[in-house]
Amino acid sequence: MLGKSIVDPDSTHFSLKLNRRKAVLFIHPTGGSGGSQLIDSTNLTWPIGAPLEDTICMLHFIAEENFRPASQKSKLFLPHLRGFAPFLMARLDELKHRFLPKTAPPPSVQAKYFWYDSVNAQPGALHCTQEVVGSERLLMGSGLPFLARRWVQTGCGLRESGRIVGV
Repeated sequence: MLGKSIVDPDSTHFSLKLNRRKAVLFIHPTGGSGGSQLIDSTNLTWPIGAPLEDTICMLHFIAEENFRPASQKSKLFLPHLRGFAPFLMARLDELKHRFLPKTAPPPSVQAKYFWYDSVNAQPGALHCTQEVVGSERLLMGSGLPFLARRWVQTGCGLRESGRIVGV
């Protein structure tokens, strides 16, 4: 948010109000390329910068003890299947000691506290996220009806499709 982490101490008051109201917070990339001049200067802001921002946002929430999703009454809704995180989940679990407090649950556990917009044109990405967090955490969201036909093409079984909110 304006060059700061979504969990910056300055945003604590805002987060507490959202939590008290049991609000739904949809957090979309800003087009800031995750702060990378290399991404920005090569016109890769939306192709890879936005998914990087999605990933950074989720990891900042996971790493900040005051924003543990399990203790949140508000719902955090992340777009684009959460960027690169589903693909990297085993790696994030293995390296959790480098970025999480010792008492924090592994990223793969905390990832199941969020809700995820299903916007992504690659069927394999949907399957990967579904495997990591479960169908019940996937939502039809900002891409509907833009990517509705992709759901049909994914090969998602009828049982799994019925668990995805909005289907």
